[in-house]
Amino acid sequence: MAHRIAPVILAALGLQSLPACAVLPDSRGTPAVITDPTPESRRELARVIHEALGNVPVTLADDALTTLSMLSLEHARPRDPDGRLLNGRELTRPETFELFKRGSHCVLVQSKTGREWTLHHTQCVAAPLQSPQ
Repeated sequence: MAHRIAPVILAALGLQSLPACAVLPDSRGTPAVITDPTPESRRELARVIHEALGNVPVTLADDALTTLSMLSLEHARPRDPDGRLLNGRELTRPETFELFKRGSHCVLVQSKTGREWTLHHTQCVAAPLQSPQ
């Protein structure tokens, strides 16, 4: 009798685990890139990142987030009045942000904290797939 019950229990346990294996959509959205950046969209991106980092000055390239969905920002390295580096190594990790398309919205996510901002003056599309290096 025990030999008959064991396969039934194993089968039931196997069926219960199937929904857990289902692929669920990523709640963050689809990785995205900015299309047709404008001065207004660049200002919005810089303002959001400036605020996310605690109001520190931020310099972004004009093509930030236009080819890749991830943006990595290094911390400014302290210099003396003559412009020489004060220390040889930067020990802090770069700040990273990811852009996602969520419905018709572009959402910027700070990787370290998970905080997110909807960009209202920015157009984006799904990022092209990157080939493995």
